[in-house]
Amino acid sequence: MKIQLLRVDATEQHPDEISSESAAREELWKSSFPALRKVRCRVVDRRLALSGQVPSFYLKQMAQSLLLDRFGTELEVDNQLEVTAR
Repeated sequence: MKIQLLRVDATEQHPDEISSESAAREELWKSSFPALRKVRCRVVDRRLALSGQVPSFYLKQMAQSLLLDRFGTELEVDNQLEVTAR
């Protein structure tokens, strides 16, 4: 008897997580702040991580606020954006 082991990738996402990521990116894209269009979004275990760079603390907070308004208590927003002066 042959036993086949399947490798499970820990980074695999549930379809709902992928859908939430797309919704988060869309929310940032339609904002009036072009810098937010470059923000990366990743959802794992009901945690939405924001990464990338923005030019001000205001935009860092704005990204978080937009997504908290959109997702409420559905997802925890982990704002890892880096503020860089240009």
